[in-house]
Amino acid sequence: KMEPHEIEMNLKEASLAGLASHSLDILGSLAQRRGISLELDSSEEFSVVCDPDQIERVITNLLGNAIKFAPDDGRIVVHVDDIGSAFRLCVEDNGPGIPATHLEKIFAKFEQVPGQRRGGTGLGLTICKRFVEAHKGRIWVESEVGKGARFYFTIPKDIPLPAEAAGAGAGGEKSA
Repeated sequence: KMEPHEIEMNLKEASLAGLASHSLDILGSLAQRRGISLELDSSEEFSVVCDPDQIERVITNLLGNAIKFAPDDGRIVVHVDDIGSAFRLCVEDNGPGIPATHLEKIFAKFEQVPGQRRGGTGLGLTICKRFVEAHKGRIWVESEVGKGARFYFTIPKDIPLPAEAAGAGAGGEKSA
């Protein structure tokens, strides 16, 4: 079901900052237990047409990974920006970083950075990539060992709202 052409999308307007805020709420207690501060850096709500469940899952997954790898008393910031033709979201942490040799591989199925003590299936980032690409967006990571990681994804602004969603609540009155 994860192949892009098989992903069903339920497109509607959503607040990208709102989805990020909800993800921060969901994982807040997990971060708090380790003294990790979570912040949202967004100048506005940024209304976008997307499948909110999928995009929230992407954000929650990236945030969960950041919490997993951040040091105790670490800091994670979720940035939401308007970059012209798209919105960009970044999850930035101050964890150990990712070796350059693994920056491209980590989005592949079952790939994990060797030597990490944290578990998982190795599918989280693959799922994120599929969901972002189903939205015609892009996902990538920038990192240096010892300098944390910044996971980015974009969602284009020009995703059309389906006709039934656009007409919802329009009243439906007909003039004679």
